Amino acid sequence: MSEKDLNLFARDSNKGDNGKVLIVGGSRLFHAASLWSAKVAAHFVDMVFYASTRENNQLVKSLFTDGIVVGREDIIDYAVEADVILVGPGMERVQKNPDLLEKICQNEQLLSTEILQTDTYIVTNWLLRRFPDKKFVLDAGALQMLEVANVTAGCVLTPHEGEWELLQRQARESGSENLEQCTLLLKGTVDKVVRAGQTLATIEGGNPGLTKGGSGDVLAGVVAGLYANNPAETACWFASRGVKTAGDKLAETYGPFFTTTQLAEQVAAAVYEAAK
Repeated sequence: MSEKDLNLFARDSNKGDNGKVLIVGGSRLFHAASLWSAKVAAHFVDMVFYASTRENNQLVKSLFTDGIVVGREDIIDYAVEADVILVGPGMERVQKNPDLLEKICQNEQLLSTEILQTDTYIVTNWLLRRFPDKKFVLDAGALQMLEVANVTAGCVLTPHEGEWELLQRQARESGSENLEQCTLLLKGTVDKVVRAGQTLATIEGGNPGLTKGGSGDVLAGVVAGLYANNPAETACWFASRGVKTAGDKLAETYGPFFTTTQLAEQVAAAVYEAAK
């Protein structure tokens, strides 16, 4: 891939032309993860809708001024409007309940506010089935709760090695071939962009400072933001390249001792440097 692959904003574009992202993330336990995703995604689109738990929404209202904080009970309206839906940063693993999922997919009146607030399994898989033609980025908690049968061609998955092994095992056991149709950003010392079993690109670089909690949430936010205006594989490549480059630049001053907040502040400039 070359620098010409990334779609930069057109000079004659108007408000809303450059994409909208809905971020569904966070939990009662994890607060910062989804905020990092939202803050970096806001660099790459015209609007970010942030939908977390009540507690997180209250915390984030004063911290996230580059988008709109919305209640989980309203995510259908914002999902319709969004070009990309990012699900998973900061969401917790819960008990899977496929029977309840089926009932909710048949009757959304069963989708209570409490379920929307706490149930990663239901929220992730219900959104995928509710919006099968939408672009999705699935990360962190959503990957751990994902039913691979619900994966569509518009999905980007961002697993590390352990998560990828679990997804592959589930696909083998269920007989689903849906993982073959989505785009993967396989995270590791060397990241890989994969589709239909073919490695489209490898991205080297980075340093041990990127092992800190939250680096993956930054990466997911960049992927979601770029995916609004670019093909999935292009979004994945530039997101990975940008995060690794930003980490390496920070390491020139801090070694591995930079923070995820510093990474989030540097990554947009690194993506632009790779694209211009």
